[in-house]
Amino acid sequence: MNISGNAGVANAVINYTGTSSGSVNADAAGNFVIPGLSNGTYVVTPTLAGYTFSPASQTATIIGKNITAVNFSIAWSSQDSRGPLANGFRIVNGTQIFDVQTPYIPVVDSRGPGVPVQDDSLPHNCRTPGKFGANLN
Repeated sequence: MNISGNAGVANAVINYTGTSSGSVNADAAGNFVIPGLSNGTYVVTPTLAGYTFSPASQTATIIGKNITAVNFSIAWSSQDSRGPLANGFRIVNGTQIFDVQTPYIPVVDSRGPGVPVQDDSLPHNCRTPGKFGANLN
């Protein structure tokens, strides 16, 4: 029997412990197969320098049949050449990259609710008309 799935990134090392233990490497698409396993419970943990996986590990129990779809995604990667995202995070799943932006929260002038101000000392993402944020009444 075997356990198969996707590590979320090419060449990740897939460690497994349980009735037996060892490791296999994911292929160029992030797919992996752990072959020749006996019935039992296994903890599967992907690793690759510079990457954090989600979930960090998974438990799979083999009872007379193969286990499939033990999948992981990348929660964070220091390997990303575009650098960290200012307002969000990046998910890498195989060859797909998803940039998830957190909601934009504008800086608001506290001198009065709903009143646009004309003040060049305020940041350009405030309620100042004619600037980037325009009037956010």
